[in-house]
Amino acid sequence: MKNIYKVCCLMLLSMGCKSFEPTLLNPDGTVFNPKLPSMEAVVENNLVAIVNSGGQTIGANPQDVRTYFDREVKELMTDPYNDKAGVLLLNVNTIENKHQFIGYMMASVYTISLFNVLGGPYSVSKSSVEVEIEVLNKNNRLIGSYRGNGSAKLHQGYYSKTNYNQVDQQRISYLKAVKNAVQDAKSKLIPDLDRLISELDN
Repeated sequence: MKNIYKVCCLMLLSMGCKSFEPTLLNPDGTVFNPKLPSMEAVVENNLVAIVNSGGQTIGANPQDVRTYFDREVKELMTDPYNDKAGVLLLNVNTIENKHQFIGYMMASVYTISLFNVLGGPYSVSKSSVEVEIEVLNKNNRLIGSYRGNGSAKLHQGYYSKTNYNQVDQQRISYLKAVKNAVQDAKSKLIPDLDRLISELDN
């Protein structure tokens, strides 16, 4: 078993895989027009992070979500240069977050990589989340709530377009799922922009 594990590791090291790119934390999607007044971005997340002995987060990282949502709010959703008119609270409910590795690697070893040459992956990361964006005024009163769902699935393999390394694959899958869910929630918030702006300005 130890020899099989060593072979698996050597196969992974021989592949040209991408690492986590800081640009993945940048906002994307729809720019609000008109924008909400300046708002504080807050994230509540039920994800339990895994931290190694060196203090580094392994896999999905809640801090990525906080950084991304803060940028999303400041750059795309609000006018960040005035006094805060309230809070945009992002609640993240993690439905699925898994990294499948051993089964695929065993198939690679026992077929001498034929499994991968024919299109099989070395590993798969899958994430699925539900988010809720709550809009609270400066008196902490809820004036709007919008739900969204998002998922992401990344493969590591010879022909993968998203060929991230084992260390970062699950981290990126989770972040992409959250970003997709936020865009879904934003699409439901947009029709309410005029009402929200009016209530936040009062």
